[in-house]
Amino acid sequence: MNDVWKESKTRRYSFILFVCAMLVSGHACTAGTAGETTTITLNGSDSGRVFEGIGALSAGAGSRLLIDYPEPQRSQLLDFLFKPNFGASLHHLKVEIGGDVNSTEGSEPSHARTREEFEHPRKEYFDRGYEWWLMREAKKRNPKIFLDALQWGAPDWLGDKEFPDSGDPNTLPWEKRMPRNRKKFFTQDTADFIASFIKGARQHHGLDINYCGVWNETPLGDVWDGPRLDAPWIKVLRKTLDRNGLSRVGIIACDSEGGHDPQDLADCRIREQRRRIEEGHLRVRSALSPALDHRGGSAERQAALGQRGQHRLGRVQLLLG
Repeated sequence: MNDVWKESKTRRYSFILFVCAMLVSGHACTAGTAGETTTITLNGSDSGRVFEGIGALSAGAGSRLLIDYPEPQRSQLLDFLFKPNFGASLHHLKVEIGGDVNSTEGSEPSHARTREEFEHPRKEYFDRGYEWWLMREAKKRNPKIFLDALQWGAPDWLGDKEFPDSGDPNTLPWEKRMPRNRKKFFTQDTADFIASFIKGARQHHGLDINYCGVWNETPLGDVWDGPRLDAPWIKVLRKTLDRNGLSRVGIIACDSEGGHDPQDLADCRIREQRRRIEEGHLRVRSALSPALDHRGGSAERQAALGQRGQHRLGRVQLLLG
């Protein structure tokens, strides 16, 4: 009876993945109107965008329950997600850098809840939450998987040195709270905070983070009639990563709502300092899209996928949870 149940569950998971694939391909097939014939030319030597993999996001407490699944079902789900050439076979995993804030469906714990913890880190601080566990399980199944980290929010002590504020931000109305939070977020403290997360992942869990982001779905600067803060801060983050021996870590920008700002893209200093431009944050919950490189894709990633020079159409986005 148990074997029958396992087989039924396996077929169910396979069916779900099959339906997802059909939905994506079906969308591409129905792009034209009835009766029209669309010709698509695939040119391997073209300089257009390159399909560089399928990624998934674990953030906003959306995958909180996965770690509590009983075995063997938990391992089966992890296999379907991360095992190469099996199930979703994910190539890229993005996780939230916990900030002790309600980031969507819950709160993910921070590795530095106070400045004291940040300045005097201990191993147990880097065992909080479940994202470390999920990244380890992903790496265990696919050592070549790309790891990515992004903040949804941050502990309120960040930015206190540059913008001292002892008040409770929760008592402020939204139109005053957000400008305050923006000023405190885009500071040296936050760049150091991200660097400490990446270094802690390596030191305490043996995980190499490949990319980091800015601030998830943050509206562009002109939304609040103020100067743009994220564009100059990206340069601060790049210098901070390099200073901490993390020059190999790429920066994904922008994570702002509304896509890329032409002024941002025109800044050659940012364009030179970042490794990837992430496109395709869906307007419904943030999801990691396949990493698309406007320059044709990295040889490293294409070699890892075994798809060097192959141009693909469409994109797939998944959420863990």
